[in-house]
Amino acid sequence: MEANVLAGGKGTRLKSLVSDRPKPLADINGQPFLSILMSFLICQGCQHFIFATGHQREMIRSQYAEDYLGIPISYSEETAPLGTGGAVINARQKLKKDKPFLVLNGDTFFPIDLAVLEKKFKETQSDVTIALFKTNESGRYGAAEQDERGLIKLTTERANAGESANGGIFMIEPTKVDLLRGMHTPCSFESDFLPDLERLGGRITGLTFNEPFIDIGLPQDYLRFCESMNLTQLQESSNIWLEEPTSRRAAT
Repeated sequence: MEANVLAGGKGTRLKSLVSDRPKPLADINGQPFLSILMSFLICQGCQHFIFATGHQREMIRSQYAEDYLGIPISYSEETAPLGTGGAVINARQKLKKDKPFLVLNGDTFFPIDLAVLEKKFKETQSDVTIALFKTNESGRYGAAEQDERGLIKLTTERANAGESANGGIFMIEPTKVDLLRGMHTPCSFESDFLPDLERLGGRITGLTFNEPFIDIGLPQDYLRFCESMNLTQLQESSNIWLEEPTSRRAAT
C-alpha cells in the first residue's frame, strides 16, 4: 500500500498557535503530527509515503529525509500552488506500483481499518472509495450524498449533525488519475477532480466508519487534541493499532 499525504497547505487558520512550521509538523505532545499519522499507516501496512508539499516544504524534507521507521518517503514538491487536485495528479508519477493507492490529508487523523476500505473498493469495482464519518457538528464538514446506485457525490453543502461527511481518506485507481492529467491548476480534489472523474464515467463509492475524526486545523481542536490525546492513547483507542503490522505488510 502507498499513501499520498497532502501536506502543502499554509495552515492559516492555525497560524496563531503554529507559526514556525508547516501545519503537518504541528507539535503534538513532543512529536510532529505527521509522525503520528505515519505510525498509524505503517501499522496498517503502508510501504511507501509520498508527501505532496508546498508551503515550507524544505522543513518537512529536513524533518524526515528519505524514510520514516524504515518506510521510504518520496516528495512531490510544488513550486507554485496546484491545489489538492493538482497535488494528487502531480504525485501520481511517484508511485512505485501501478496499484490502488491512498490519498489523505496531512492535518487530520481518522483511525479507520484501511483493509475494510480496500474491501469496499474492490467489491464495488470502484475508481475512488471515500471514507466517511457521521459528524456531530452542523455546517463544518463537506456533505456526502448517495444516489440510488450507491454512488457518492461530495457536495458544496455542509453536512448537518448526524449526516455523513467527507473523512478525507480516499482509495484511488491510479489509471483514473491519468485521465485527468490535463486539468487546469490549481484545482480542488473534491470540487474539481472528483466531479470531472464522475463525468468521465468514474465510479465513486463511500463507506461510513464509526471511528472518531480529528481535524487539527482549528486552534480549539488542535489544543483539545494536544490536551486529551497522546500516541499511546491513540493506539489504545483503536484495535487496528494493536494488530501485528508485519502481517498486513505481507498481505499487500
